[in-house]
Amino acid sequence: MTGGHKDSEITAMVFSEKFSLIATGSTNGRIAIWEFDSGKLENILVAREKGEITCLSFGEPYPVIISVGASGVVNIWGIKGAPP
Repeated sequence: MTGGHKDSEITAMVFSEKFSLIATGSTNGRIAIWEFDSGKLENILVAREKGEITCLSFGEPYPVIISVGASGVVNIWGIKGAPP
């Protein structure tokens, strides 16, 4: 699993058994979404506010990721292509 976070450290990580995905957040405000079994990078989400991602959670049973940044802003991201 490479290529998700260039020149930044991972600060948060979460796994979803239901969707078979791992999401990682970093100091540059990016969230990388990985397919668990293959390790393939599926998507990169970029928060509008600057700063590190401090917390991640999957909003199961819904195909969403919830992120919180150092600024306190909460984002809810839809996951396209997540298995039902």
